[in-house]
This record gives sequence, structure tokens and C-alpha cells, in this order.
Amino acid sequence: MTRKILLILFGLSVTTLFSLEVIGVLRLPLLHVLEFATYDARVRLSARENIDPRIVIVDIDESSQRLEGRWPWRRDTLARLVDELTETYHAEVVAFDMGFPEAERDFTVEQLFELAAARNDLVTLERLTLYGPVLDRDASFAASIENASRVVLGYIFHHGEENGRTGRLPPPLYPADSKIPEATFAIRAGGYTGNLERFQQHAANAGFFSNPVVDPDGVYRSAPMLMEFDGALYPSLPLAVAQTYLGATAEPVLAPGGDAIGGYPSLEALNLAGATIPLDANATTLVPYRGKQGSFAYVSAADVLRGRIELPQRLAGTIVLIGTTAAGN
Repeated sequence: MTRKILLILFGLSVTTLFSLEVIGVLRLPLLHVLEFATYDARVRLSARENIDPRIVIVDIDESSQRLEGRWPWRRDTLARLVDELTETYHAEVVAFDMGFPEAERDFTVEQLFELAAARNDLVTLERLTLYGPVLDRDASFAASIENASRVVLGYIFHHGEENGRTGRLPPPLYPADSKIPEATFAIRAGGYTGNLERFQQHAANAGFFSNPVVDPDGVYRSAPMLMEFDGALYPSLPLAVAQTYLGATAEPVLAPGGDAIGGYPSLEALNLAGATIPLDANATTLVPYRGKQGSFAYVSAADVLRGRIELPQRLAGTIVLIGTTAAGN
């Protein structure tokens, strides 16, 4: 009888400890260590270890910078890159893992204006003003974004109470006047570095990047799908790209009844074209790593610009993600 009572007490104690951990009252480090270890093992066992043909990474690598110039590239070079990917190689979606918050400055033209003004050279000033639109490389990039029609830009959210507001944000996925922002404890941003108005207005979409969630052991296992700013919810770059590629909008999946239970948020997942993306209380999701580095095809940006892609058909209909692995960028 005593043994049975002890077993019951032990079971209740364990259940209580786990319950306190779940609701956040108590932290059990050993439990997290075990959870991380089992998750990592599941990821390794389930990794497909093959290349996903739907996604191609165009890398502004060291070779590209030797051939095309150091980063940042001129905007007309980026315009050519977008044109080649969409018109020559027929990529379905072109996404930039970077933002463009400032206008490009052409110091040569600026110096010419200064010299002409200093010498009161009205003829040169008139000609420089006349050819100004031709020299506007931002206009060339904006036109390529508009012509491509399915370009997704990146931008950065900043943490803190107030960290400045630069550029323009895309429309939120869930506006502040909807009920969805109240259904989650999404990470809140205090500021942002968006894109120039002329770029963002022509882009198909945009999403935030560089906001991974690091676990206590220093490993990135999850990433936010949504972030809150001024009461509205904005999508991450991967979510924005997926919506653009699928031509669909992520629909919220709420807990039964749609109301928070005991203060816990009711947004449980997102449904995108029939696929369910589970979310935790902070609107983050576990990253389903496909495998080791090389699980996606890499193509040098210089090869795209110079027409040196060996199998050009492999870019057709794909999501092209433009980024850089060059040191210092």
C-alpha cells in the first residue's frame, strides 16, 4: 500500500514538474537538452540528402566580384541580373536575400555637377540635367523589378522600443485591425530598414530576414514566420517567397473557438496552399533542414550575367534566391 502511494506521489510530482515547464513557470534545463538532442536526431534521420530542383541559389561569390566588381554592385548590373534570370532563363520567382534602403550615389556625376557649378558652366549643367534620367541606374533596377513582376525583396526588422524607420515596408499579411495579431505573441519589432519606395512599389512581395531564433545551446532550430510591427503582422522572406511562388495567401489556423485559452495564443499554424506550417506561441516554426550544405543548387551570379550556365533549363520555373557567400559581405 505504501509503495503504491509513493508511486502515485512520484507520478503526480513528475506531472506537476512537466506542467510547470509547459506553462513557463519552471525551467528544466535537462528536459531542453533531451528535447534538442531528440529533435536533432530526427532531423538527421529524416533529411533527404538530395538537391531540391525547385530552388536555385544565385551566389554573388568571390568569382563574381572579381569579374563584375566588388559589392555593392551598380543597380544597372542588378537590373541585368534580374532580366537574365527572368527573360533568358525563365525563373518563376526571383528573391533577394538583401534589402535596398538607399538610393545609389554616382560620385562621378556628383563631382561633374560640382565642377560645372563652381565654374558657372551653364552648358555642362544643362547637359548633365538633361542626361540625368539616363544616368539614373536606380530607375533601371526599378524597371527590371516591374517587368519581372515576381520579384521578392528582403528587409530588416530591428528589435527594441524604437530603432528608426528607413524605407518602405510592404503591406502586412495581417493588418492591425484584424483579429489575428491578437491571437499570437509574435516577436515585436521597434523599427525597420525597408526598401526604397520605387523598388518596393514594383515588387511582388517582400519579407524580413536575419531574425533567426537561437536556442540556449547556440543552435538555430527555428525561425519566425511572422513578426509584429505597429500592431500588424508581417511575413518572413521564406513565407513571402512561398506565397508568391504558389500564388496563394497564408491563412491562419486558430485553436477551436478562436479564443485564447488561459492567456495562451490561439494562432496554431498557417495554411498555405494546403500545406500546414505549425507555429509556436511566438509565431516561429522549426526549420525542416533538408540536409548538409549543398542541398540546393548554387550558380555563380557572374555565370548568369555572362551566359555561362551549363544547363540553363534547370533555372526554368524555379525560385531563385540571390545572396552572397563572399567574405566581408
